[in-house]
Amino acid sequence: ILDLCAAPGGKSSLIAAYLKGQGLLVSNEVIKSRSQILRQNIVREGWSNIIATCNDPADFKVLGSYFDVVFVDAPCSGEGMFRKDKNAIGHWSIDAVQQCTMRQKRILSDIFPVVKPGGYIVYSTCTFNEEENIRQVSWMTKAHALKSIPMDISHFSGIIPMYLDECIGYQFLPHRTRSEGFFISILQKGNEEQSSSNIKPKKTIMRATKEEQSYFKSWNINKLNGIYKNHLSKLMFFPEKYVADAEKMLSSHYVIHCGLEIGAIKGIDLVPSHELAYFPETKNFFNVWQVSKGEALKFLKKDISDTSNLTPGWQLVCYGGNGIGWIKNIGTRLNNYLPQEYAIRMSLNNLGADF
Repeated sequence: ILDLCAAPGGKSSLIAAYLKGQGLLVSNEVIKSRSQILRQNIVREGWSNIIATCNDPADFKVLGSYFDVVFVDAPCSGEGMFRKDKNAIGHWSIDAVQQCTMRQKRILSDIFPVVKPGGYIVYSTCTFNEEENIRQVSWMTKAHALKSIPMDISHFSGIIPMYLDECIGYQFLPHRTRSEGFFISILQKGNEEQSSSNIKPKKTIMRATKEEQSYFKSWNINKLNGIYKNHLSKLMFFPEKYVADAEKMLSSHYVIHCGLEIGAIKGIDLVPSHELAYFPETKNFFNVWQVSKGEALKFLKKDISDTSNLTPGWQLVCYGGNGIGWIKNIGTRLNNYLPQEYAIRMSLNNLGADF
């Protein structure tokens, strides 16, 4: 699956939760500054089967007919954001709508070749006008031999079907549905001949050595397959089934995240990565410290309350059944391994009764 216009990461998070570690999700954002926000949110999902990239849609053509599904949440005139963001009103103009329409056509034309025969494009915008929505869907069916696919909305109220020619899309209006304003439509590619990739991988993902993997014995996770080293020599999980795919991406695209970083060897110790705390299976391999809301907030403030009953070694800090970080009991003191960029800066006193 490719989430083409992914930042800040809401769609990718939802897709990753649906996949539950199966398949491969490529999450892309073309704007470099926004791609870092995307990476941060991808990391918080804790899955090993996600690659995040920062590339133009045209860059994916080298992969050939590659993806089963491509999500295109296209840049648009933003009419659906007027209620939420008053500044969006000032940025709107007829010229802006026309420019967005042309940009959407370019993006869709660039991405069409990378969809497998029989695969799908899920097209969406956060705007209302027909030019960027149902008329764009109609154009796609004529320009690229795509078929418009209806959705079953019988269990939902307030959604407005939009029709043009033999195409259908769905409009969400904020006064009728529990959402901001947006449009969505599904298109399916015909069973034409599949094109192949011409990429010759120049970069490889190195499997961790037996010695490096031996460090995992103390963590109880040495039975997991797919332990590799990234370009920073940090150890990572990545599905073995998709290693060749990852090497293609690393060789042809600007990759900002690949797999799940699990730790780095420092001296005679293996220090767990903060990313590993988010991995759903981690709590099955480590001592877990289940904390209250107040204790969780103190931990996220880089503080630790009374933990005298904790066993020695690494402890996965969990709130509500989910990992939020690490502490290490070294006997004489407790070390909080929460990265500074994840720490709460505001005063906890501002939380009042909730704290």
